Amino acid sequence: MSEFQRAVGIIKGYVNQQWERINSVEILDARDELDSISPRPEPTTTPKVIVRDAAHARRILDVAEGASLQTVKKAYEELREKSKPEQFTTGSEEHTRAIRIQRSIHTAYTILSEEFSITEKRFQSLEID
Repeated sequence: MSEFQRAVGIIKGYVNQQWERINSVEILDARDELDSISPRPEPTTTPKVIVRDAAHARRILDVAEGASLQTVKKAYEELREKSKPEQFTTGSEEHTRAIRIQRSIHTAYTILSEEFSITEKRFQSLEID
């Protein structure tokens, strides 16, 4: 097995692992919501990834409540880098999953970054030597 094939295998494994983690968060939240309304049969299709609130966004990015802007940004960038859709064949299941992961982590980052003030965002973006 070449190094390239090994690297592709590792990346596929990571994307699938993150997909399962994010999907399980979605399924648990959907079940809780359905249980609070009325008992219904489980859906047969995979729900779309939708970020509803900051707590849900923190679970997707896997950061603690009260995390700093730097921590949130670092978690976002790590997930974004590791789940690039360009690493997979267009139209493949991994490519589709990577796109959904990218969308959900981007939405989660947007929601969490809104919690910080504009001044803090500007200060954090400064590079001081």
